[in-house]
Order: sequence, then C-alpha cells, then structure tokens
Amino acid sequence: MNKTKLCVIGTGTIFQQYHLEAIQNSKLFQIAYLIDKNIETAKKAKKISTDNPELLDNVSININCETFFIATPPESRLPIFNSIKNKAKVIIFEKPIAFDHGTFTEIKNECQRLGIKCMVAQTRRFFPNLLTLNNSLKTISLGDSLEIKAFEGGPFGWKTESNYFAKENPKDGGIIHDVGAHIFDYISILCATLNISLADFELESSFVDFLDQPNYSVSSFKYQKNNKSIHLKVGISRSIVLSDSFFLKSSSGVSLKTRSLFSPQVKIMKDKKELLIIDSSTKYPTLNSLNAVFREMWSFIGHAINSVEYLGLNDDYLNIETVEDNVITIDKVFNHKKQLNHSLFKLI
Repeated sequence: MNKTKLCVIGTGTIFQQYHLEAIQNSKLFQIAYLIDKNIETAKKAKKISTDNPELLDNVSININCETFFIATPPESRLPIFNSIKNKAKVIIFEKPIAFDHGTFTEIKNECQRLGIKCMVAQTRRFFPNLLTLNNSLKTISLGDSLEIKAFEGGPFGWKTESNYFAKENPKDGGIIHDVGAHIFDYISILCATLNISLADFELESSFVDFLDQPNYSVSSFKYQKNNKSIHLKVGISRSIVLSDSFFLKSSSGVSLKTRSLFSPQVKIMKDKKELLIIDSSTKYPTLNSLNAVFREMWSFIGHAINSVEYLGLNDDYLNIETVEDNVITIDKVFNHKKQLNHSLFKLI
C-alpha cells in the first residue's frame, strides 16, 4: 500500500505526544506539511518527525496535498475546514469535531456534497476493553431493561500549547467537551450494537459546575421505546477522583463491567456472581498500551482511506456520521445544564 501524503494542521501537545509517533509507525503516511499559527510549535514537532515536512504558519493555497489531519482547538475547525474543503479528498479531525451540533452538521453536509471522506479520531474506540465489550453485547441475552453507568474522574493536569479549554472561552464545555466526548461516544457505539440510537435518549437531568470552567458533570437519561427501557447515568470530573468504571446491568441478571479507561479486561457477572473475565489481549494483541492504541487507530485510518478493513472493523468505523449521536448528546448535557450540588458526587 502506497504511503498517503498528509498535511497536519495544529501541531501542539496531543499531536506531538501521541499522534506523531503513531502516524509514523503506521508506515502508511508521509507527513508533508506541519502547519501551526505558532511556527515555534511546528518546529518542535518537526524535530521529532522522521519525515522532512514543510513548515507553515497558515493554510497556504499552494499546499500540494489531499489528506488533512486537523488537530487545532474545536472553535477553529470550521474556518480551517472551509479553507481546505475544495482541495481535500480525506479529512481527519481530532475529537471533539465541534463544540455544537450546528457546526458539526455544516461540516458533515459539506463533506457529503463534495465527496470528502471525513473521519474523527475517537481514539477510545480502539481500546481493547471497548472492542471486547461491544463484541460481548452481540452474543449475550440482556432482556428488555438495562441500567448503564459510566464514571470517570481525577485531577486534570493536561498542558496544551494553545490554551485549549481555557476559562475565558464561553463555548468551552470543559469536562463535557473533553472527557464527555470520549464517554458519550463510548456509549453511542454500544447502543448502536444494540440497535438503539443514543440521540433518542431523553435527558432527565444535567448538573454541571459552570460558575467557573465546567469541571464536574453528572447527567442522567432514559430511553423508553420498542419495549426497551434503559436508564443511563454519567459522572465525570477533573478534580474529584471517581471509579473510572463502565457498568451495564440487564434485567436478565447479566452484568458487564470494565474500566472507562484503557484496560485489557471485561468482567461478566450473573446475579452479582463473577462468571468470566475476558482478557482481550488474545484477540487484540497489538492493542497493549495507550501508545499502541494510537498506532493502531492510525493504521486503521490508513487502511480506511483505501477502503480496506482493519482489525476486523468496517472502513466506516470512524466516519463523521458515526459520531453524530455523541455530538447531539453532548449538546443536550451542555445546553440544559443546572448548577451542580457537589453532594451529588456522593452517589457515584
């Protein structure tokens, strides 16, 4: 398979720390351009690149490239997209693709109109426990009533080049657009396996600490349709330590549990008794670390560009259409938020 020439727009911390090494180790891409409005940031990235990319501080009309990776903060994505859409054949966005469903829809519709293959780098879709959990749902009888809980939290120490998720940005949903973009995507993929759309869930409550930057969020949803009843609760935090767990309990007595973060294991229980611990390393031996997950995601992207399956996943696994339920749900949580009573976290 020939290497795909890649133009990277936004070369900050997430790109330098994870994506750059993964792109190069996939051996499916040649990084031709590194673009960042802070040219010093692009220079840092070039120093650790094994390619010899051209450095630019803006999107030039002279760029000779058809495949783009956009890793700038979300509020900048639409103007950047509009500047490259007429020359692009493939665009990959770092998550979250946008801060709101309106912007997402505009990008999606334009990609469809212009025939651009658009993907979103939802890295956690390649976590071995998520893939294993998803496969398990295809074979286990769960009954018509489900309870889903996802909790993740701890001190936030991520440093960015761009001041991404800054307090002064009124569109920044903080934890909602950051960890929430992972967690709700996680859940939307599992719901799709159950032939349910996460967008059809009714928001019952959304409590967020929004007096400053949103750092805590507790939300609950319900789904009542086609004789199925599902209750969903999500708690996420940037400062309170939570259990980092994902739990699904069914009316048939079967429960599945794993970490919300990277893990090789999924536990299956029946009536609160442990039946089985599935070790995903047998089926997914290459997904053995966070860095390996990034490498395999970029290997998948390289194959998907050429319409080839990888890791047993369809080549549309990261397509823009598959993240819409995630974007819609985050919009609900952010736009209907109420002030958080911190005692609610005692329930998590």
